[in-house]
Amino acid sequence: MSFKIKAKKYKAVAKHKLKNMTLEEHLKDVLGRVRAEFEKTGEVGAAFECVAENGELITIPIAWKSSEEKYASFGPLKDTFRRRGVRRYVFMNEVWQSKSKNKDFKGPPRDDPNRTEAVMVSGVERNGPRKEFVADIKRQGTKATLGPWETIDRSDPESSSSWWGLELMEEGYSDRPKVAEPTMGPQEIATQADIEDLLDEHPNAAKDMQSVMEVSEGLWDLLCQLHQGKNDDVLGDQFWAGFEKITAIVIEGLYQFPNAPKMKSLAQFLRDHPDRHPMFASVPSFVHPSEQQRDRYGLALGGFLNEMGKQGHSELAVLDAVINVFIRVGIIGMGALRLADFIDDKLADPKQLSEIIRQMHGETENKAA
Repeated sequence: MSFKIKAKKYKAVAKHKLKNMTLEEHLKDVLGRVRAEFEKTGEVGAAFECVAENGELITIPIAWKSSEEKYASFGPLKDTFRRRGVRRYVFMNEVWQSKSKNKDFKGPPRDDPNRTEAVMVSGVERNGPRKEFVADIKRQGTKATLGPWETIDRSDPESSSSWWGLELMEEGYSDRPKVAEPTMGPQEIATQADIEDLLDEHPNAAKDMQSVMEVSEGLWDLLCQLHQGKNDDVLGDQFWAGFEKITAIVIEGLYQFPNAPKMKSLAQFLRDHPDRHPMFASVPSFVHPSEQQRDRYGLALGGFLNEMGKQGHSELAVLDAVINVFIRVGIIGMGALRLADFIDDKLADPKQLSEIIRQMHGETENKAA
């Protein structure tokens, strides 16, 4: 979608301005930006624009591909807002409106034969007000215009009393005891800026980080080369062959160098940061790779990693690099939520790792026989 309001686009002054706005001022600012973008492109991309207690601006682009994904994001978004201290958010998206004259129509607006398009903008302040605005979309050929903003009155008997997008500040503890929050430590792929910051005070750590970066980028480039020039159907097969092999390498590495706390922390980071890591997959569902594809990727990746060892990269640096690439590929294929569950269930559990290793080695022996 073309309406991208990612935080990196804002200068420091813009972030400071949003941090100090009231909900009404924030909504007014967003309404103006939404209209300007719609007039320019004829569409609005769904996104949450959040302000945390510490002043952090968190922008979460949304690309639901189904109703199932939409409702599956409710709980994780609530958890993210709670854990990251969101005190205000504004949500914008395109919606269907039911305009049927038949008052007996009870289905969702998208099923109403008389439905119309609109843009909706909602704002919520923690322990404060909620406000919603809607504007009709008018289309004539390739031209689209946005009507005037109207306030949504939830007290209107003909209006639904609420929707889950207004409830993301609710703590959700009313029917269960509070539990200790997992630690939210940093688990980002290293950048050159990170390395430069470490050089003076921790030269050895900077060297290790540089090594992880070099192997990560080299491995990622290799995967891209193996995918290059393929149509979508073949890419699906190749993508999953690459993901299978990367996962197998990670499993072998973690079996040799167990680090359950790190993997659990990494899984939690994926859940806590939908602004950085999309919640849902961006490629079609799993396709069983052919043995030819598995062998092709196994030879290519194995050869590359052996060469990295010969160049002096430590086994732990290579493993960290492979984990970085595993995360990048896994987010594409599974989405951050499913990937986090997979890490918790499989990669952070020594017993599960042992069982997977046993199965992997059993399959290898059967093929050899």
